[in-house]
Amino acid sequence: GKRGYVGVTWLGLEPGEQVCAESALRALRSGRASACVGNPLEFSLGRGDATWLPGDTATPGRASVRVDVLSSSVLCRSDVNISSAVLIGENGKREVLTRTAENRFEGETVLENGWNSAELWGTVDGRECMLGISAPIYVRHSVMITAHSGCEGTPPNSPEHITAAVRSGADALEVDVRKASDGRLYLSHNLPDDEEQEKQCIGLDTCFRMVHPCGSMKVNCDLKEPGIACDVLALARTCGMGTRIIFTGELELEEGIIAAGSEAKWWVNLAYADSRAVELERALHKMEVSGSPVLNMNFKNIFADPDLYADRLSAISAWTPSNEQAIRRLLDAGVMNVTTRTPVDAVRLREEYESRDR
Repeated sequence: GKRGYVGVTWLGLEPGEQVCAESALRALRSGRASACVGNPLEFSLGRGDATWLPGDTATPGRASVRVDVLSSSVLCRSDVNISSAVLIGENGKREVLTRTAENRFEGETVLENGWNSAELWGTVDGRECMLGISAPIYVRHSVMITAHSGCEGTPPNSPEHITAAVRSGADALEVDVRKASDGRLYLSHNLPDDEEQEKQCIGLDTCFRMVHPCGSMKVNCDLKEPGIACDVLALARTCGMGTRIIFTGELELEEGIIAAGSEAKWWVNLAYADSRAVELERALHKMEVSGSPVLNMNFKNIFADPDLYADRLSAISAWTPSNEQAIRRLLDAGVMNVTTRTPVDAVRLREEYESRDR
């Protein structure tokens, strides 16, 4: 510049690391760097005991943000004045942080899949300009895709549905499970009108046998009546599927505790009555008591009240978006699972997101 100002790339070397070309290359390749006019900035994100620095990959959800302006004897100039720090990210994200000390800025944000960097702003010789920018901290979480019953236009709970789900590339398929008076476990969303209609429903054992040869593909057993989880688990074990089933739906707490403590998984359903917050607390209590790690809920409720779920997005299974816009929003949010009737599109979109960040 006119008065001799230069941009400097500051490298974050490991403690005790010798300053040399090799250590500088390691810092650059891992993303531990910031470009500044003047003193270096240090950018970090945190959640609980976890702290992420530039070059790291964080997980989605609410996080604290911190930017420190470090002292340096190299380029400490009295005519460089710092005024603000801004968190930037994909999709136009731009959040001004609060100044909590002379050389510190802090705030809170909700992390979604993509990247986040920090900008430092101020004046040089009385002119406002950007003083520095950090390398990014990435946010990435590979979202599980589940093929909802009746996926890709097939009849619900049918052999055609199971075949389409397997071919879609999804990680799991969902079926609705009931128990007949003779003890047979069968697939049906609604209660059959009579015994003859019930007999036409395919058995859960047929589903397990169709899925068993398909690598690690899981079966989400959406139980449509309480008191049958132990029977489903016993059948799964007999068919070699004990480690590959997920329980959702109508489970009593005692059943859920048994399921969550077994080799299977239990995703706690979140159903709303009068108060979202009250129902959420009930579901979280079930999760705490049973050790279940996942909330299973309607995707529309996530969009309707995003602040309520910001701290636990990566532990939410969302059902049942079937248009591209909704699936993209859920992939951006970094939920744990998306259950959809269009798994082929969902798998394709997930691949787009993951290839973009390679």
